[in-house]
Parts: sequence; C-alpha cells; structure tokens
Amino acid sequence: MGQSADELSPSDPPTVAAPPKAAAPPANDSRPSMVPLLVLFGTLYFVQGIVEPTACLPAQPLQTQLRSWGFSAGQIGRFFGVIAIAWSLKPLFGLISDFLPIAGRRRRPYLLLSTAAAGLAFLLLAAVWERPPAGTAVWFGWLIGATEQPGVGQIGCLLLVAGLGVAMTDVAIDALAVETGQPRGITGQIQSVQWFALSVAGLLVGVGGGFVAHHQLQRQMFVGCGLLALSSLAVALLVVHEPRHAASPRDNVQGAWKQLCSDRRLPILLSAAAFLFLWNFNPFSSNVLQEYMTRELRLGEQFYGNMVSVQSIGMIVGCLTYGWYCRRVSFGLLIHSSIVAGIVSTLSY
Repeated sequence: MGQSADELSPSDPPTVAAPPKAAAPPANDSRPSMVPLLVLFGTLYFVQGIVEPTACLPAQPLQTQLRSWGFSAGQIGRFFGVIAIAWSLKPLFGLISDFLPIAGRRRRPYLLLSTAAAGLAFLLLAAVWERPPAGTAVWFGWLIGATEQPGVGQIGCLLLVAGLGVAMTDVAIDALAVETGQPRGITGQIQSVQWFALSVAGLLVGVGGGFVAHHQLQRQMFVGCGLLALSSLAVALLVVHEPRHAASPRDNVQGAWKQLCSDRRLPILLSAAAFLFLWNFNPFSSNVLQEYMTRELRLGEQFYGNMVSVQSIGMIVGCLTYGWYCRRVSFGLLIHSSIVAGIVSTLSY
C-alpha cells in the first residue's frame, strides 16, 4: 500500500536519538535570521508534497496508467508497496545521518545527495517513460507479479530511487528542524510551517493529479517533478550551513544509547512508534479510494483529484490554527483529541 499523505508527518521522529546540537545556531539569534530556515523548511516540504511518488502528484496518474496497462488491483497495490519501501527505511536513514557524517557534517551532505538523486531519477523517468527498455530490472516485475510487462521494472526502479531520495530528505530536514527549533522553543511553529507547505502542495496535487491522469501527461509531470526536486537542492545548497562535528561515530552511538536508556526514553520512543504504526495502518488509503471511486463509482479522475484538494483545504486550516494554539493547549489534550478525530473520520466511511 502506498504512503499516504498523513504519513508524511514532520513530527515523525527522524532519528533514534537526538545527536549533539552542534549544528543549531545560538538561541539568541534575531528573528530575521530564522526567515531563511523557515523558507528552507517550507520549500522542502512543499516540494515533497508535490513529488513524493506513492501519495502525491505522481500517485494518481501512475495508478491510472497501470490500470490502462492491464494491471489488476492487487498488482497495483504491490507496485506501490515496493516503491514505498523507502519510507520503511527512515529509521536506517536516521542512523546513517546521525552516526555517519560526511566530511564531519550530518545534515547538509545528505540533503544535497538526496535532493539530487530524486531530481535525476524523475528526469530519467521522463526520458524513458514512453519507451522503457525491455528486459531491464525483471526482478521488479517478478515482485509485483507483472512479468508480462517488460518495461515496468525500469520505471519501478527509478520511482524507487526517487522515493529513497524524498525519504532521506524528509529525515534530514526533520533532524535539522529539531536541532534548530528546540533551543528556541519554536518546534511547534516550525511544524506548522512544514505542514502548511505540505497542505498547500496537496491542494495543488489533487487538481493537478486529476488533470494529468485525465490527459495522460505523465511524461511532462515527471519533468516538472525533477525540476522541483532540483530546486530544493538549490535551496539547501544556499541556506543550510553546518559546522563540522568532531565526535566519532562510535562516541555518537554510545551516547545515543545511553540517552535512550535514561529517563524512560526508550519506552516512550517505542510507544510513539507503535502509535504511528496503528495510526497509519488504515485500509482507507488513497490507492483504495481512487480504485473504488473511479472504477466502481465511475466518478472520474478529475473528480477524485478535486476531492484530494478539498481534503487539503482542511489540512491548511488545521496548520494555520495549530501554529497559534500548539503552545496554549496541553500535549495530552492534543494527542487525545487527534485520536478521537481520527476515529470519527474513519468511522464516517
């Protein structure tokens, strides 16, 4: 099952334990100094909300194209399941980013590598979309039970690379948000900016995805996604400035494990992981809804896309209000209210 928009949460723990905050600027920085960082957080989440292949702009046109190629609902689900593996590797990406710095830096190199990988993968997809090479990556077709489609493996592998790039970017930018926001006590406001950008992207994705699917403009879509990913590379290159870290990976691992085992942090982390697993293990995913609404109810691709945009309007309102009340409402009330709202919304189906 593909990664839903609800899973792309800026509040997801990006790493197993917070590393030393050497990358965070001093707490007495002036407010204007935060503007470039907020632009960074908003831009990268906006781009992620557009290009992520399993739940954002490419998702609806891809599912429509796979159906037109004769894929069954089960094969489509397996296709999205394979390219969504990147999101299951986020804990690994967090460990790599924390404990294996490149040239002494934990965030900036991984941001540059991941955004570049996503951009190049999308541009290569645009180049091979109409005539994918036959006989390449046959293992992918075997995994999804579609060996009769000789070119789908190449497409799937490139989408997997793009997904890996987006997921790694998500981990690195979340870690940077924590390191930047915690010293200032503005983590909630940063999350509000991130979710607002993600929701605005979702508003565009709904209408745009329906248009692309209806007019079969997948190749042009991949070009746009590639250029957007490269634009996030440019923003990260200009805005993220990170000092070198002198600590060795072994010292970081030992320190992280000690922090996890102290003050009951490990049970809290495991509880959060269990909560997120149960929260996102939802059969009413975007893939299921699209299949039912367009094939069974025959409501049309554009209609389905418009409904995605309507959902994003609600998310935008929630983000704007959250930035105001997140510091005024207790954490327990926020958690319990969100659970109740999730139960009610799911039961409404």
